[in-house]
Amino acid sequence: MEIRAVDHRVPEMAARIHAVQIAAYAQEAELLGAVSFPPLRRSVLDVQRSNETFFAAFDQGELVGSVSVEPGEVSDEIWISSLTVDPGHHRRGIGRALVASVLHHYPLGIVCVSTGARNAPALALYAEAGFVEHARRTVGAEALPLVVLRRKAVEDEGGQPNGFEKVPAIVFGHLLPGELRVILAPGHGMGGATRDIPLELVPTPLRLPNTRIWVRLNEEFEVVRVWRRTVAMGHEPD
Repeated sequence: MEIRAVDHRVPEMAARIHAVQIAAYAQEAELLGAVSFPPLRRSVLDVQRSNETFFAAFDQGELVGSVSVEPGEVSDEIWISSLTVDPGHHRRGIGRALVASVLHHYPLGIVCVSTGARNAPALALYAEAGFVEHARRTVGAEALPLVVLRRKAVEDEGGQPNGFEKVPAIVFGHLLPGELRVILAPGHGMGGATRDIPLELVPTPLRLPNTRIWVRLNEEFEVVRVWRRTVAMGHEPD
């Protein structure tokens, strides 16, 4: 499965996104017991004209799910506007992967979403991803109960190194196409060793030279996760 950003303004892509949305929303309406479900009234043109940013999941070229996000009213908020998976591809981790993609692309903000209070699968998925309940409200003529969930940025932390789970590092820069070189910080058992890691592994705000980051290493000493490292005032751990 591949997840990538897509241009929903292209008619053919908008139609593919819309087809999955309608199938998923029809199933959700049945789950919630909704007779009139506003998302089902969304058209292909609505998708095209949307100001949202879309990421889509593809299985052998077939679009099987999508997620869209848009800025919130508060500057550091990002809202998940839609998350839909083709009903024929449920239970394959697609929804989980799409949410993870959003969190990867927006690591420094507060990510928010609302979902039906009776949508147990969606609530479980978001809870697994670290979202917590923030508020409740109702929507539509049927007063469908919704739960508003929020996930605070957890990719911005100080603290101490922890074996290979949390290794301090510094971004060196781009030396090879599609890769970013990082220096594993000296003084923590790594001796200033360098690693060239896939650019897609590093959130965009963390790609500038000299950015301080934490990395997680696997048993082969490969970098498998990157997140922001803060430094306390008056203290330099490197």
